Amino acid sequence: MAMARVEGPAVPGGAVSKRARSESAASDPTSGSPITIDLRSDDASIAYRPTPSVRPSRGRRIVTRIFDLTIAVPALAVSFPVLLVVALAVSTTSAGPVLHRSPRLTRDGRRFAMWKFRSMVVDGDAVLRRHFDLHPEARDHYHRFAKLPDDPRVTRVGRFIRRWSLDELPQLVNVVRGHMSIVGPRPMLPSEAERFGPALDLVTVVKSGITGTWQVSGRSSLTFEERVVYDVRCATERSLLGDITIVARTAGQLLGRRSTAF
Repeated sequence: MAMARVEGPAVPGGAVSKRARSESAASDPTSGSPITIDLRSDDASIAYRPTPSVRPSRGRRIVTRIFDLTIAVPALAVSFPVLLVVALAVSTTSAGPVLHRSPRLTRDGRRFAMWKFRSMVVDGDAVLRRHFDLHPEARDHYHRFAKLPDDPRVTRVGRFIRRWSLDELPQLVNVVRGHMSIVGPRPMLPSEAERFGPALDLVTVVKSGITGTWQVSGRSSLTFEERVVYDVRCATERSLLGDITIVARTAGQLLGRRSTAF
């Protein structure tokens, strides 16, 4: 069994271990020894090193909010012409709304509506089911990576805006409204929460982000379990310098055409 491991903090007071199927006993949650917790998957587990708390302080949250607004507000203003062009391209090349409203989970498991430019056909679920019927191997790939390299639901314009992450520009509005941060774990679908298992309590101590450790470390080339490891790190190893570094790496990948999104 392949093991994906990360040394990170656990939620104090046994909040994580209460739901975990522990693979190595840890009688003292403050001892500092790693606790290996099964992610409820076939090929990954995560080891956590307990600390007194993984929740960011009030001061840290204020700094993060200032950082978010400092980037999001100017970015919205500068990208407004691009928003108009993308909206026009989406509306004139395929049937359906311009924006896609997707339910996601953010800090403390709260639900919010995440906005993206629509990049798929409106009957995407039916198209995906037919694709799986014709290509059963694609179902296994989708389960492992939560993505498809040649997704039949994605439109021609959708492939372009995904390639350049233009479909995510409306999420700047989510940041301004306080639903998301610029940097944070990937916004989680409610249906994915169970797959996170005990790591869910760690990932949701902060707001979801437009970019983060997972996005600059392989994106769609990573398995779902590897994504969980990166999301845990992004949520529990936060710093202002780290956030700035991730934003710079994200910009570098886009400018260098090294995005692996599909």
